[in-house]
Amino acid sequence: MPSSQARSPPSITNLPSEIILQIFESAPDFSVVNALARTARPLNSTYVAGSPAIFHAVASRILPEFPFAEQLVDAQEAAYDASPSLSEDPQNTPSRNERLLSNARCAAVASTKFAAECKIHLFTRARGEENPAFRPSERARFKKSFYQLWTLCTIANTPSLRPSAPGYLDMRNPIELAGLDEVTTWARGYNQNKFVDFDFSDSTWDAGFDMVKEYCSWERKEKSGHKRIHIYSDEAPFGFWVFFDHTQKYLQQIEAHW
Repeated sequence: MPSSQARSPPSITNLPSEIILQIFESAPDFSVVNALARTARPLNSTYVAGSPAIFHAVASRILPEFPFAEQLVDAQEAAYDASPSLSEDPQNTPSRNERLLSNARCAAVASTKFAAECKIHLFTRARGEENPAFRPSERARFKKSFYQLWTLCTIANTPSLRPSAPGYLDMRNPIELAGLDEVTTWARGYNQNKFVDFDFSDSTWDAGFDMVKEYCSWERKEKSGHKRIHIYSDEAPFGFWVFFDHTQKYLQQIEAHW
């Protein structure tokens, strides 16, 4: 006999938390993740509890820089294991997904600060009026180089890993080296300007900065036949060109090896 009481309509909030987590992890992008998290309290609770796993699942599908984010975590975990004072406290050891999420937040802050300082949106003559802002493709290039620089700095700052740092640079192709060089130049200037929200004065960065500048010195480049790439002042800010869409044409001028 059918019940006289009206049944409540099906709702995502009535699903088990494991299913809700799978829905989050299957989201096509982070805008959908954020929208779901704001929908109802049960969804937000699942999001808060599972945010590292959600980030890993979504980012690994949609972010081109994600492989380099994982390489950074590999280096961080190796550095952590090499430090007796840290590795002896497993309860306070962040998980891999927690590291990925934390690092991604730093990379996002850095890319936003880079875009703000460069004021690339003002270069409409070179970039066009339609979309002069810092674009997703450009952010991805910057974040890739940022992750690579952070990886190098982590390796160079860990005594047991430091001997492998030159080999890490040797394995980078010329475009990657150009990106490392530009991020290092920006980061050092950023630190001197004392911007808030990000600090490159930590000793973790110094050894890597020095290695990049020595490896990418013009004396070294010119000995291998590398030629200077001249960027007009109305084309890109501060001579930076590696990350912007409209200056990708200069990549073909980079020699096969430095």
